[in-house]
Amino acid sequence: MFILCDTCVLLMLLRIAPDMLTDERYNCVVPSIVRDELFRTQKFKDKYPWRIHYGPHVQALPASLAQTGHYMRTLETVELIVAASRNGRTGRHFGLSKVDKMLAAHVIANNYQLSTGDFDLRDFLLQEFEISNVSPMEIINDWLARELIEWSDERQAVLEDWKRCNEHLQPKEHIKTFEEITGRDYPMD
Repeated sequence: MFILCDTCVLLMLLRIAPDMLTDERYNCVVPSIVRDELFRTQKFKDKYPWRIHYGPHVQALPASLAQTGHYMRTLETVELIVAASRNGRTGRHFGLSKVDKMLAAHVIANNYQLSTGDFDLRDFLLQEFEISNVSPMEIINDWLARELIEWSDERQAVLEDWKRCNEHLQPKEHIKTFEEITGRDYPMD
């Protein structure tokens, strides 16, 4: 199950497959923290006015998942590890916010596959729990391979919009796979 741990990832994928959070075949979930940020933060209201049309499609994980004993113990463990360790890539302490720690606990406690653009969160989960990040393009490739979506001019236009909006760069190997599956070029400079 892919857990979309930031609004950028959610925004990147939402127009590709609006039903990704309501149809379990897509294997995607979003925490309520991320959903709330998408619809309450002014910068998203200004930059992505279209997002309001997708409101009914953005169903968040139940809050009860963050109240189980297992989740609470996992969150305590995450907080202890964050306080005691350094990012092996940067040499600095992990700059994880309270929300980042909660997201990490969700990933770990529920065996989710992480998808985020947050480097510290990605580094922390990989370094401390061997949980690697899944890019939005990798998720799209999964949907294409399982024939959940067909690539179209409209979906291609969404990728072009990612570029215009300076969304996260996608890994080259996932772009190559996308181009092989669809027979289309990924929008580049």
